[in-house]
Amino acid sequence: MRSVYRRRRDALVAALERHFPDWRPTGASAGLHLVANLPARTDEQEVARLASASSVRVYPMRGYSFKAGPALALVFGYGSLSESQIGRGISQLAASLS
Repeated sequence: MRSVYRRRRDALVAALERHFPDWRPTGASAGLHLVANLPARTDEQEVARLASASSVRVYPMRGYSFKAGPALALVFGYGSLSESQIGRGISQLAASLS
């Protein structure tokens, strides 16, 4: 299973790099989720809302933080998705933000 999840993680990282080169993935080797740090002045709540409207689920890091104010990061889960679903999802996310 580790090789399956590694391929899924790699597909997510590659798709993020392709569509969002200024987002910085972190935690790629720690589990079945990945955090992408967003550029300054990005509204993580709005990105999550637009993603959801496009049937893509991402989670604002603010919900996982004890700090006040925006965290400027999103949490991506990839454990239950195929590589092709990951690619399509990130493409849909990019389209929803353009």
